[in-house]
Amino acid sequence: MMACCCPSLNMPSRITIARDIYHIYVDERVKMKEYLTHSCQRVCVTTDTWTSLQRINYMVITAQFIDNDWKLHKKILNFCPISSHKGDDIALVLGKCLDDWGLTSKLYTITVDNAGSNSTACTALIADLERHGHFLFCGGEFLHVRCVAHILNLIVWDGLKVVGKSVKRVRAAVRFIRQSPSRLQRFQECVVAEKIERKASLSLDVPTRWNSTYKMLKTALVYEHAFTKYSKRDPYYNVELAKDDDADRPPNSNDWKQVKHLLVFLEVFYNTTLRLSGSSYVTSNLHFYEILDIHSTLSELEEVVETIDNDEESEDVEGIGFSTVTNFKEMAKRMRMKYEKYYGTPEKMNPLLYIAPIFDPRCKLEGVQVSLCDVFGEEQGSTIVSKVREKLEALFDEYWQLYKPSTPHTGQSSEVQPEVEEGLQGNASSGGSSFYHRRLKKKLKGPDGGRGITKTELQKYLNEGPEEDEVGEDVLGWWKVHGPRYPVVARMARDVLAVPASTVASESAFSTGGRTLDSFRTSLTPKVND
Repeated sequence: MMACCCPSLNMPSRITIARDIYHIYVDERVKMKEYLTHSCQRVCVTTDTWTSLQRINYMVITAQFIDNDWKLHKKILNFCPISSHKGDDIALVLGKCLDDWGLTSKLYTITVDNAGSNSTACTALIADLERHGHFLFCGGEFLHVRCVAHILNLIVWDGLKVVGKSVKRVRAAVRFIRQSPSRLQRFQECVVAEKIERKASLSLDVPTRWNSTYKMLKTALVYEHAFTKYSKRDPYYNVELAKDDDADRPPNSNDWKQVKHLLVFLEVFYNTTLRLSGSSYVTSNLHFYEILDIHSTLSELEEVVETIDNDEESEDVEGIGFSTVTNFKEMAKRMRMKYEKYYGTPEKMNPLLYIAPIFDPRCKLEGVQVSLCDVFGEEQGSTIVSKVREKLEALFDEYWQLYKPSTPHTGQSSEVQPEVEEGLQGNASSGGSSFYHRRLKKKLKGPDGGRGITKTELQKYLNEGPEEDEVGEDVLGWWKVHGPRYPVVARMARDVLAVPASTVASESAFSTGGRTLDSFRTSLTPKVND
């Protein structure tokens, strides 16, 4: 085709094309490294590991940060082979990647799932960074962040195990119908006969991803009557499902009723997962509220189940309708136990989850206090708020030591003159300011010559109160405008708000990897593979 369109074109070989592409990559990598050097204050990392069809272990490392223009960025730093999924190997590859990109001294947090190897990797990396003299805020206390989406997944799956029989029956029914075009055609005829005006096609879930199970159940529930009619038209439907060890029979009316009630409850968790899965707009101030939503949802489920337990004849309890579901009590119990394991006490959570909403001008410390008192009660909530404020001030002190102004705020020379001379010059050159007045100002600043001013900046931000009308949904836009008023606090906000709540940014790279690194593309050279 190109010979016809442009006979003078000399088509390069595949080797030349591959070489040129690699050179483009090298050039872009240099540009990105330069950009990270000048536009990135601190970097928050997510990482995950994966095994390909060829049993080769891969690791992806993703960086998230807010640039000088207050824009949130997500960049894949590396997609490389790794010898194993052990914590020491993960820490070794992660440390090497950060060194290659010049980000070792800029590392702020690492977000990983709850695998034990990841905890080992974070511990090993902290020890390695401290051994080489790299600075970590609060001694590395904030470094390890657990993936909220992964914890949510564990909570939901513990609940689904209790009501899993009905789910398995629906899954088996969907799988049976999707196995051949003739069955799909017959099922579509049943849909038309039942006058169901929906065009959504049946989807089969991935059993390890509960959100796909939610979508499968939601779609299948729409066609409940079509499934019933299909069972009368296809004699093999009942026979084949009866042979399935998981299903043991087709779903009946009780199964569909249980699925219906289950979907009402799971919708809250599904929407939370969608909000947490964003990687280009989700700032860390939202994570705190998502965790509180999970807590509130579990509390509501427990209340509903308790009401049902006391009034089994109720047809509809608070509009949710769990009246015929006898095992939801066990479901609520299991989910609560899993939640308590990770979020039951503040000590189990990274302090940044509490600190982040303080940098949301719509919330600040007052909003955190109200929320914590709602969840833990007035006494315990107030105690937690006091600890959060201590952590916030300790973090602020470290930021002040790093970013405090190099010259006095007044713009005067930093050279200190004798106090007597200042007193003699006071009336003549400082607008009538007395010697004692200036000495008092020095005392108010404190022994370090400026600590009082730094506290004033933090207190000024906290004491101004929420600014709902002005902020809207653009928290980063608010800091872009108002950051110069709080120079050190703004630097804190820029780092804390960039902390990712989940490893979705890294896991999404494997979704692409699964399609690219298949059995037909196994001859990538180490240079290209890295």
